[in-house]
Amino acid sequence: MIALLLRRLALGIATVFLVTTGTFALVHAAPGEPFAGVLEDSRFTPEIRAAFRAKYGLDDSVPVQYRRYMGNLLRGDLGDSFTLKRPVATLIGERLPRTLLLMGTAIILGFALGIALGARQAAHAGSRFDRWAERITVALSALPDFWIALALLLVLAFTLRWFPVTGMTTTSMHEFYSPLGKIRDIAWHLVLPALSLTVLVTAGVARFQRAAVLETLPNDYVRTARAKGLTHSQVVRRHALRNAWLPTITLFGLSLPSMVGGAVFVETIFSWPGVGDLAVGAIGSRDYPVILGVTIVASVMVVLAGALTDIAYAWADPRTRHG
Repeated sequence: MIALLLRRLALGIATVFLVTTGTFALVHAAPGEPFAGVLEDSRFTPEIRAAFRAKYGLDDSVPVQYRRYMGNLLRGDLGDSFTLKRPVATLIGERLPRTLLLMGTAIILGFALGIALGARQAAHAGSRFDRWAERITVALSALPDFWIALALLLVLAFTLRWFPVTGMTTTSMHEFYSPLGKIRDIAWHLVLPALSLTVLVTAGVARFQRAAVLETLPNDYVRTARAKGLTHSQVVRRHALRNAWLPTITLFGLSLPSMVGGAVFVETIFSWPGVGDLAVGAIGSRDYPVILGVTIVASVMVVLAGALTDIAYAWADPRTRHG
């Protein structure tokens, strides 16, 4: 197990390094530069523009900027935001819990509902319920996350007015609520953003879980359970579903990267003040430190999720511990 962890740690460090290097090259190769509106203003003299670029190190060559950035990164310094004038680590630290709340809620609900739905479909394979559930999950899986978010926003927020349109809290009243009232206010604003991601997770997990359970049903231990007099539902729940966990663990590790990308769109649509919303604003203003900082944090999250998936897989199946 220790050897497995060491290999995953080395692979994770290499992954974060490559992602950081690739992102640095891409943002500097993209058209435009930070403060483009200011630097192109005719009222600024060439001397002022040169001093402005020198202040932020933009007059150095890309290799020099890269070496400086990586040196600061090794010391734990993500730099300061060009536009917000604050340390990037502070900005991400403020917004990361909000993104984790959104993603965590969607993952927990999506996997719980998806596993339950997939197991029920497998227990009634070929029935009308199974056929309709399969059609619906396939259709939902094919829809883009931003389309689902926009549809929920249009129907549940604008048309029916059941939920708030945007934001994380009720701006004018949140400070006056009791602690329990503040939690309810955040939860009420969380419903639509989390539901947008939960729908996609549920659809994907249900299809995956149905196939995994159906694959276990022909095994000998399932036939033995039936011979003992257990009902079909009991066989699926106590034996087939329990032995279909390994594919679900793998799916959890694979779902986090797509969840990170989906959170960017959902946070932007619902103005949820998380890391994704911060990243979109940084991309629009060419705020290099923020773009790089968010990318590094996202890559670390994906690497940690992959490592946890490997550990869980090794715990569930000892045969993989020495792979």
